Amino acid sequence: MQSSRYGFYGDLKFMNDLQLKSSLEAKHTISFQNKQLWTQIDPESIPSTIEPTPELQCLALLSNRALEIGCGMGETTLLLAKFGIPEVYGVDINPSVIDIVTEELAGSKINFIVGDATEFRIETNHKFDLVVMQALLTCLPQKKDRIHAMKCAKDHLSKRGALYIADFLQSWHLDDYKERYTRYGEICGELGTFPVFNHDKQSVSYYAHHFTDCEIRASFDEVGLRIISFRHTSFWTRTGSKLNGFVAVVTNRNLE
Repeated sequence: MQSSRYGFYGDLKFMNDLQLKSSLEAKHTISFQNKQLWTQIDPESIPSTIEPTPELQCLALLSNRALEIGCGMGETTLLLAKFGIPEVYGVDINPSVIDIVTEELAGSKINFIVGDATEFRIETNHKFDLVVMQALLTCLPQKKDRIHAMKCAKDHLSKRGALYIADFLQSWHLDDYKERYTRYGEICGELGTFPVFNHDKQSVSYYAHHFTDCEIRASFDEVGLRIISFRHTSFWTRTGSKLNGFVAVVTNRNLE
């Protein structure tokens, strides 16, 4: 299994559960609040990207146009360009992030766009041979948003295009995460969903979701995606936890 360094999950024990539930109810839905959080998050606090996998490198070599959804500070987007893909796009919901990467990577000829992963549309003459979602679905704490994001990604695929997804599976073998899943599942409305706190351990940075194997496979089926390859792996967090994860390559079943 390939291990990667990804993400930061703070100590979740310092916020009163009633305060958290009240906060979610005041914002109507966890989805609404989470989008606000990601729009406003400090670019310095955005989790770093995982290491490129053999699957991603192989797909990149076969692609002429690539799109990363949830590009953050553009590490993977830039890597796609360095792999030799002639036309690369990166989309992120945070305007400040897009401003920074557009300036910092001005010489790369990458097209950076502000957009919501669940509803954006890039108007171009051609669709994409490769669409990348690295730890993007984990940042969408409601199922409807994850489904919309995958449908949006599928809509941007060319006829022979591939969607590459690397993300987290539930890690019940770790006591910390077992507590988070059981403690916050009911509050957040879904098992596997929990808040990630800022360093002050009082305010929520964003909400995260970890999948079960059956759940992510069922989601692919619901969206109309066919699995080309799927394997389990592990990701290291910044705090030293080794979490379960998966790497999947899927295609648009409706275009076959």
